[in-house]
Amino acid sequence: MNSRILKELSLLVAGALAGLLATLILETDTRWLLVISVSISFILITCYGLSILNTFVRCIVQTVRNARSKGRRMVGILDDISWTADRETISSWTHVKPCDWIERIHTYEFGDVNKRKLRANKISLKANLNRYNIVLNPYGGVYPESDTVKMVNLEKIFSFVSEGGLFLNVADVPGYWMYNTRLGTKVDATPSTYGVLQHKDGLQLFPIRPFEKTPFMEKLSIRVVNSSDQNDSSWKYSCTNNFFVDDEIPRHSAERLAIVEKNIQPIILIEGNSVHDKCSPLFYVPYGKGKFLFNLYFLDRKYPQNMILVDKLIRIVQKL
Repeated sequence: MNSRILKELSLLVAGALAGLLATLILETDTRWLLVISVSISFILITCYGLSILNTFVRCIVQTVRNARSKGRRMVGILDDISWTADRETISSWTHVKPCDWIERIHTYEFGDVNKRKLRANKISLKANLNRYNIVLNPYGGVYPESDTVKMVNLEKIFSFVSEGGLFLNVADVPGYWMYNTRLGTKVDATPSTYGVLQHKDGLQLFPIRPFEKTPFMEKLSIRVVNSSDQNDSSWKYSCTNNFFVDDEIPRHSAERLAIVEKNIQPIILIEGNSVHDKCSPLFYVPYGKGKFLFNLYFLDRKYPQNMILVDKLIRIVQKL
């Protein structure tokens, strides 16, 4: 039974308790101990049904977390999938392991611009994410999913961000693949549409998996396209948040681009694309009280010019 059904049932129970409470109070021989017990039950069950209790508990958890971390922001590095030699089955377009991210975060020199530090450790999506300010997915275009039908982990990530968290996907289109723990490999998370090819022997159907149908992209209304004409000298690159100086911006190496619309806040902005006027390979999307930070650049050895982004991403999550 999922939490939504439990909350709906709890509100029904709260309504019944309210009726019982009114009856008890109107009795000539009022039993005050029973009235107090029913009142407390009514308040607690109502708070659960309206998510007030959850909000209160989250506030306490965050207060304790911040006090323990002494101002440090806590980063959870997803480690649900064992990083094996057969990297193609667990990740997409990144070779930076979870342990490498932890080392880079702990050794990064933040300077005096912002005194808040980052503290990182490995976590599972089964854990309570409310302990963390930031959750980092190190698997690129793959994310770990415990239920590939109901997409429980995906909903947990969106809930975490909606409640004020920051989710960083380090490379490629997030969630194009999901890792099926029962099969022990990644599978397509993007549903297929079908095109038709004309052959001399007749028609042939072929599958297409548009980036827009990827679960993350669809829920956030983001349009992503494959980059073309990357060597076009008319493209103008800029950084909108001063995270890069001009010569640090990786040029002509983004295989995927998001079309900049109202929901997208670009960090690296590309203008002059012949098809789409404004695009971005690195951007964030406000969602509820939190943000999604997406890097579409590949962090792979085939793209050494992009590796500057590892430290840049650490700096960006510190500032957002």
